[in-house]
Amino acid sequence: MERIIERLISLLRISSPSGKEEDVARFIRGMVESWGYNVDQDEMGNIFISSDKSPKLFLNAHMDTVTPCDNITPVIDGDIIKSDGRTILGADDKVGIAVILELLENYKDNPLPIQVIFTVQEEVGLVGAKGVKKEMIKALCGFTLDAGGPVGNVIIGAPSQYTWTYWVYGVAAHAGAAPEKGVNAILLASRLIQTLPTGRINDMTTGNVGIISGGRATNIIPDEVNIRGEYRSRDEGYLYALLDNLERSSSVVEAGGGKTKLEYKKEYTRFDLKDSEFLKRTVDAMKEVGYNPNIMYSGGGSDANIFNELGITTLLLGISGSEAHSTREYAKISETIEGYKMLESVVKILCR
Repeated sequence: MERIIERLISLLRISSPSGKEEDVARFIRGMVESWGYNVDQDEMGNIFISSDKSPKLFLNAHMDTVTPCDNITPVIDGDIIKSDGRTILGADDKVGIAVILELLENYKDNPLPIQVIFTVQEEVGLVGAKGVKKEMIKALCGFTLDAGGPVGNVIIGAPSQYTWTYWVYGVAAHAGAAPEKGVNAILLASRLIQTLPTGRINDMTTGNVGIISGGRATNIIPDEVNIRGEYRSRDEGYLYALLDNLERSSSVVEAGGGKTKLEYKKEYTRFDLKDSEFLKRTVDAMKEVGYNPNIMYSGGGSDANIFNELGITTLLLGISGSEAHSTREYAKISETIEGYKMLESVVKILCR
């Protein structure tokens, strides 16, 4: 079990921001190929690992991390692995990678009938997974190991997400000499933002205004502002209502003498596996080996959204990791080891 932690530490030390996963991919390929597995890599950088056995199950984790992730220094403090506080840790999702690699090594002489897919650029819109074609996935169902801890978390559903961008246009003028000739785009943008539901809107839906930029100088009435945000919901109909409200919100800008342009894009589609046969089989397998699954929904997206949209039934499993996307991120050694044991047991049952 010490080997899992040693390998995890090695993975954490490798900088792999989205779009620059080459070093992690090289680390993975070198080991897996030496164990005798078949390894392919597509033009995006996604890695596909298999044996000569027809896979009954696939496992997935992503190779990229959010920033800041240069020169990560993992620190072991009792049962906790954390960074030195200058960077994120990268447990999201290198704990998942480490656990999967341990499974592959332990069964290299008699491989399990599984396929492994390590993706790129998950953190910037599930880009790598979106490049995976259905025929490239050789199993009908599988697990994404990207749910954080504790062990036993089984995520059965996640929301759809739309990202949106609003441009608010005013009229520039000298702020001291002729302010009455200007139309302040920042003030109009603030009025527009006030019309938008944000935060936890209901138990299925969240919204956020994440980026706002505009203005050129304090002595110029600002004539353009850019606002970027998102909506997520497991209720597709409610999402459409939010988008409709987004479009109608332009009226407050127009009433103030400004103009707008709105663009929005669906990033991924919801899934809900509460009635799936694969969930039942997974729960039965976990209980058979002494684990009490915690069935839950997620408010975030993952590669599982993309695979489910392709028709490949994909659950998310929790292993270890907390405070993701922050310099407070950490993973527990005990959870990581227990997560491996749980995964090994469940995979063997589902593949028999």
